[in-house]
Amino acid sequence: MTFRLSRSTTGVLLSSLLAGLLLAERAQAVAPASHGERLRRLARMPRLTFELGAEIHPVRGFAVFSTSASVAHEFSELDRALRGEPQEHERQARLGKLYRRLGRVDRAGEAFARAVDLYRNQGAEVSEDWEVLTNYGEALAGLNRHAEAERVLRRAVALAPGQCRCQTALGEALAAQAMAVLLPAGHSGGIAGVTGRGEASESGRPTPAQVEGAERLVDEALAAHDRAVGLAPAEAATHFGRGLGRVARARVYGLVGLLEGEEDVVGRMNLDLYTRTTLADFVAASRLGRGDARMLGTAALFEVGVTHAEQGRDPVGALGTPETWAGLAEGVRRSVRGVMAQLEELGLGAEPGPAAQAFEVLGLLQFLVVHDLTGAAASLRQAQQLDPGRDGVWEVLIYGLTMSRRFGTLVGVCQELVQTRDTVRHRVWLAKAHERLHQLDPMLEEAERAYALNTDDVLANLSLAAALLRTGDADAVLGRAAGLLLRAERLVGNKATRDQTLNLLYTRGLFLGMLGQVDAARANLRRLLELDPGDGDARAVLEVLE
Repeated sequence: MTFRLSRSTTGVLLSSLLAGLLLAERAQAVAPASHGERLRRLARMPRLTFELGAEIHPVRGFAVFSTSASVAHEFSELDRALRGEPQEHERQARLGKLYRRLGRVDRAGEAFARAVDLYRNQGAEVSEDWEVLTNYGEALAGLNRHAEAERVLRRAVALAPGQCRCQTALGEALAAQAMAVLLPAGHSGGIAGVTGRGEASESGRPTPAQVEGAERLVDEALAAHDRAVGLAPAEAATHFGRGLGRVARARVYGLVGLLEGEEDVVGRMNLDLYTRTTLADFVAASRLGRGDARMLGTAALFEVGVTHAEQGRDPVGALGTPETWAGLAEGVRRSVRGVMAQLEELGLGAEPGPAAQAFEVLGLLQFLVVHDLTGAAASLRQAQQLDPGRDGVWEVLIYGLTMSRRFGTLVGVCQELVQTRDTVRHRVWLAKAHERLHQLDPMLEEAERAYALNTDDVLANLSLAAALLRTGDADAVLGRAAGLLLRAERLVGNKATRDQTLNLLYTRGLFLGMLGQVDAARANLRRLLELDPGDGDARAVLEVLE
């Protein structure tokens, strides 16, 4: 289940209105006292959304993600895990793969680039060592240099056709290349990288020859994974790789269907992607790699997805609701419970890092599949305590506590979060927790602290403006809020995220209403409702202004 931010321009973010706000103070154009108090009570801290949940990724498998992942923490953890690597080129190649698994495409690219340079300096281009060639080819693939990666990895397979690892690497590289041929620049499609063979047509769409080439590549990729499983049927990595290869193949053929204008291509792609054949590979991988939380999570989540696809439901969209668990057959529930029991056992017995990952995946399954918010919060709390630097865990925990309305606990969690890493976003979470408990003075204090951390941060400016509007309506307060709103809009420019757009429209509409500029206030709030018809607070403000 993913909750993704979509980027949008600010639409009608009317700069001229804000530019004249300070003049309104001199004209004493304020709302009637009764309206002013009602509007003040409707002031709210900015709403925050974040990427929360899990996906089946053709490279990483079960991926847990959040928009505010701590790069510094990830790097320190990876660096510690890689100490002792005998050669720097091997270290950089492994670092790139681990960053890719974390979804940090930029960091992965930096590591892969260093690895490629080092391998070339070591003579990898003329090497006859299949392991060197495999590592080198993986690094090239990580940089989206697909033709070079294919050439190098085919050499590795030719030198060592009986080695499953080079077969798996070739399969991954060919699948990535096939996806890159079909996807527009800047779109990951689940696989980092968007370059392909040849030139696209003038319309930007792949040519028929490119489409045919992508299909051939992804078929070859799956054949390589089949060979890997045949060579090492008792290794979890070969089954996991083949499962991901099947996912990639379904996505490629689904994209081809979209390009060719097929009807109901999404429904067909879901059925092609979420198959019991693919599930069998993920289940085998989870059984053979029992201590790998990622593989266990992939198997459980994929089995639920297969059920949803067979029921004609959106495999991802049907997650995270009270009906998710109720709609599963008892056999599927039993399977999910078994995975959750293994994850709990791993969490209690492993080292802190793997244990935190186990509890994190357990919490996501409790949240997305079982809809057990209390249990999910407890599991995520354990993950956070074992590894305080995992920002993804913190945000999922915050979301779970908010959904279960455990606001007292939420304040404590947010206080620990800012002590662990003091950022604008974390301070705003704490301010919002106080807001939930109607603790307005602490809310304002945290908003001030967030602003002090970075006066050029859009969220910090919007948060302090909203907190000021909520806590007072004196001329000085309104004047300062006006300045913050002006600054936030200037910082956003014409590249606002959806969150920024909605928060600007709401806070500014409320502010203009407090100043008595009713028509302008209504224009902002109506525009907000066009973008988000479910915003009840915006409707409440409009009712006050009627």
